[in-house]
Amino acid sequence: MLAVQILLAIQVIISSVPEGCSLHWNHIDQNDWPEICLKGKRQSPINLDSNIARDQSFAKFHFSNFDKGYRATAINNGHSVVLTLDATASRPKVSGGGLSKEYTTDHLHFHWQAEHTVNRHRYPLEAHIVNFASEYKNMSNAVKFEDGIAVLGVLYDMSPDDDIELQALTDILDEVENNQISFHVNKEIQLRSFLPRDVAGFFRYDGSLTTPGCDESVTWTVFTNTLPISHNQIKRFEAIKSESGKVTENFRALQKLGNRTLYIKKSPLPHNGCGYAHVNVLILLSIIWLPFTIV
Repeated sequence: MLAVQILLAIQVIISSVPEGCSLHWNHIDQNDWPEICLKGKRQSPINLDSNIARDQSFAKFHFSNFDKGYRATAINNGHSVVLTLDATASRPKVSGGGLSKEYTTDHLHFHWQAEHTVNRHRYPLEAHIVNFASEYKNMSNAVKFEDGIAVLGVLYDMSPDDDIELQALTDILDEVENNQISFHVNKEIQLRSFLPRDVAGFFRYDGSLTTPGCDESVTWTVFTNTLPISHNQIKRFEAIKSESGKVTENFRALQKLGNRTLYIKKSPLPHNGCGYAHVNVLILLSIIWLPFTIV
């Protein structure tokens, strides 16, 4: 009887894996990922090139319950650290910002180094706040639709000092350092602390999940403003372990933009991201040296 129950349990687990998604994958052998990951037409991540991005005046974002404190569970799944909010009737939701509908937050996870680059500059960390269209009820159903998922990407830039807002999270990392470990977080989590203060500026494009099965169902928002993180805090992420050792980096290789359109909404506030700073410095230097290079 016990053997039958075990077999049934295995069947349930296998049947719950999305079509085309292997039970075992890693970031090292990305060419072995399912076919849609290799041949899809709207894959993510991409380089966010401000020189080709089309200006768009999207409406303001509306964040509901992002300031509310939630109990959460932190999980080391061998690929990343995932923060899942305890289920309540009033989950965080996001709408506006050019999104076609209202989305409900499912979870938050991290990539070190960042997956998206900005003008070819790669940041040390990227947070993904993953949301499903409320009308589709859950993630497993939402991935079946082109507008099913909305991911908010937040980039972290190097800072000489530990960031106080991030310290609570990095303390949690010690509890889930080992592979396949979960930890119920004692302190309440506020999603607002994982958003930059200025959310008016962002890139927007249609893409995919960045891990197998790479479902092409994601509306991507990557904010142009960044959050700070110290070298010491990055090292805490790099200490996370999978079944094969430390996960020193867990980002997917850049994908081609192809025929897609990349949009940008520019914030009226000064931008603090290095991706733009590098470009602005180059422009400034070219202007300064221009009078001295004309023969």
